[in-house]
Amino acid sequence: MILYSKENSLFHIILILIVLCFAGCTLLQLSKETERLDYSTILVGYITVDIPYQDAPVVVAAYTKNDGKRNVIHYVNLHEAGPYELLVSEGDYYLVAFIDKNTNLKYDEGEYAGQYNDTETVLAESRKIVPDLDILISDSNSQTIDLPVGTKMPSKKYNQYTSTDRWQHIFS
Repeated sequence: MILYSKENSLFHIILILIVLCFAGCTLLQLSKETERLDYSTILVGYITVDIPYQDAPVVVAAYTKNDGKRNVIHYVNLHEAGPYELLVSEGDYYLVAFIDKNTNLKYDEGEYAGQYNDTETVLAESRKIVPDLDILISDSNSQTIDLPVGTKMPSKKYNQYTSTDRWQHIFS
């Protein structure tokens, strides 16, 4: 037989308030992520490689350039060449892809690369999908990309929505 007391009732009330508080915080975070998503743009394309490579991931990145400084806004780490998508806010972006031979998420000398549309920017309008942003990684394209050798991809922030690779750390 369970006895009910004022202490048990107070404990249950406090427990219910804590659960409701956590649920409210989760809903608030979901609301913020939904709002961020509502004003974002999805950049979609396909990576093609015309050189032989084996078992090396392909990094695709969208970046901005201010006063010559590159700022990577979003990147994905693909297991192999193929389709990609990047989630960005409204603005102008450069798109680059490289074969990350040593898997250090850094564009190193000697790694093959390619850039979308010969270093022209892509206009990302709010609430749009920009398709057909295909990039060819080749020996000749590696010589002409705008991303400096030594550029490292920023660490991911998993408290923000980041396209299809959001859950990648769970399955890796």
